[in-house]
Amino acid sequence: MSAFDSVESDIAKVARELAPAIRAYSDQAEEERRLPAELVKLLVDAGLFRIYLPASLGGLECSLLECHQVIEEVAAADGSAGWCLLKGSTTNLLGGFFPHDVAAEIWADPDIVTGGSFNPMNGKAVAVDGGYRLTGRWDWGTGSTHSAWLMGGAMLWEEGAEGPIFTETGPVVLAFLFPRADAEIVDTWFTHGMRGTGSNDIVVEDLFVPERFSFAGLGVAPVESGTLYQIGFHAQAAVPHSAVAIGIARAAIESFVELATTKVPLMMMSTLKDRESAQHKVAEASALVDASRAYAYRVIDDVWTTVAGGSPLSAQQLSAISLMATWTTKACIEAVDLVYEAAGGSAVYSKSPIQRHFRDIHVAGSHFSVDDQKFTNAGKVILGVG
Repeated sequence: MSAFDSVESDIAKVARELAPAIRAYSDQAEEERRLPAELVKLLVDAGLFRIYLPASLGGLECSLLECHQVIEEVAAADGSAGWCLLKGSTTNLLGGFFPHDVAAEIWADPDIVTGGSFNPMNGKAVAVDGGYRLTGRWDWGTGSTHSAWLMGGAMLWEEGAEGPIFTETGPVVLAFLFPRADAEIVDTWFTHGMRGTGSNDIVVEDLFVPERFSFAGLGVAPVESGTLYQIGFHAQAAVPHSAVAIGIARAAIESFVELATTKVPLMMMSTLKDRESAQHKVAEASALVDASRAYAYRVIDDVWTTVAGGSPLSAQQLSAISLMATWTTKACIEAVDLVYEAAGGSAVYSKSPIQRHFRDIHVAGSHFSVDDQKFTNAGKVILGVG
């Protein structure tokens, strides 16, 4: 069955039905700069953090399309909640890449939330007997305030060396999972958008991490046989970024439609919805969001069909994932900008949901996974350069 033939999954319906409850915590999340514990519990109890976790560990092991739908629904309710779900659920994807006995140690409770930040340039690991001594400081540590385990990437060093170990392909990169209790969480998340994500800095200093909790940072191989894991951990990492962007843009359009039916602009006798410029911009924004979802679903369908059929993804398909996530994010930023402009002065007030969507999606668009370099990388593949 094609992704275009699919209907909304049961777990996506669960996420959509939670929207009013999720939105009820939005102001508190903004003020506290983290997801409230009650909201985390709401998402956990609904099983939403388990969408990427293997069934063998008590997870839901959803399809890639179902995961995308769930994250979109939560992001439409609240951008910060959607972003935290993106990070927490996709880090749980690692349950399919550790040996089962090791994964069972981490996910002894399938409802635990994991998080962290990979960036290996910010970490240093030295091999010692039984494991590694890990030192690092990672920013954008989404969910650091509610995760039980955290991830950090590092380059491998030899003891006493002046630089990391290099091979023909570059530095040796590893990634590690460690209990949050073993790390220091530094409150750095003072931002104009995505305020509720608690994406603080994560710091460890000479922390011993057993070897079983480490993995090859860029070439980790799946242990689970399910299609979700055979796609690869890093190969699909960018996919849910499109879901967050689509969800936020969708919410911005819905907020604008509600505003336009009641607002009477200055020097006008009729409501905003009767202004041609508003009609034009909301239509253009809606087309951008619909095109983004169709693009995402097409790429997801192609990836899933290929891997489920037993074939590896080609370089072109891997590039297509990154290109899709980047373009849809930029398109959804444009959509939000359109309705923000159309809303006029009403959108600048903190009470307006449109200004929050505007702030959130611009922060989402600044993430490394969807920055402008990804267009260049995709262009090289298309042109056969390098």
